[in-house]
Amino acid sequence: WGYSSAPIDFSYLMKCQGLKKLLLNIPEAFVDIFLNEVTAEEYIWLFSLPDLRINILNQSDELMPPQDSIEHLRVLCNNRLTITAAHIRYCTPEKEKQYHAPIYLLTPFLPDFYRVPFKEKEKVIVLSPDGNLYREKVISLLKEKLPDYQLKVVEKMTLEEYKKLISKSLFTITFGEGYDGYFVEPYLSDSISFSVRNKNFFPKDFNRVPTVYDNWDVLLANIVSDIQTYAARPDKYKEISNLVETEIRRFTNNDQSEKDLEAYYHRFRDKKGSNI
Repeated sequence: WGYSSAPIDFSYLMKCQGLKKLLLNIPEAFVDIFLNEVTAEEYIWLFSLPDLRINILNQSDELMPPQDSIEHLRVLCNNRLTITAAHIRYCTPEKEKQYHAPIYLLTPFLPDFYRVPFKEKEKVIVLSPDGNLYREKVISLLKEKLPDYQLKVVEKMTLEEYKKLISKSLFTITFGEGYDGYFVEPYLSDSISFSVRNKNFFPKDFNRVPTVYDNWDVLLANIVSDIQTYAARPDKYKEISNLVETEIRRFTNNDQSEKDLEAYYHRFRDKKGSNI
């Protein structure tokens, strides 16, 4: 997860006169789309740049392209290929060997969030839009056991609308990666979110907390009673929210993000040839 400024149109980029050095960041899910849609003219222009560097934004290791596509990018940039990982769990020597490329941690930057006190929150459970085999079971359970709660899926809304929604809602459930924005960001809004621990995304040393379940069956068995308990006890609600936020900030914070970004761009500014 993360936030960035508007992208620059590729045709505009090609009009830059005298461009000698370019860093092209490509999200992992768009690598094959890029390779399939890049025109011959664009390919020749990229290949002609004296110093082209390509970085794959590995925001979810489960979405990484096949190795053949990675090798295609490597040829295009004359081996000046890097990968930046959004999660420390797949920023490892083993992954570097798998993809044959250096990998750098790039912790997502966090925007400011709205902080809404418990007494002003609404009986709303926010649901991430991710597909999941257990999604319908969870939703059916919530509708049956918690009919006084409104369920809202995050879709067709701006970032500001989303931030206001999670801050005013009592609870959020992520059906995605587990350690993702839908889990992290409600805690930065003085709220509570629920997740299932996914070893591919949660930091290895992330302590056990009561709102992260070992698997989806455990979530199904406990989610209703946990929601009822936290909603009935403002003191417990605040305690859990503060506890998990503190744990999250051990791994995800803007100081760490700045250090990660500085370390990566320090390598980009290095002029020692192709060793990036």
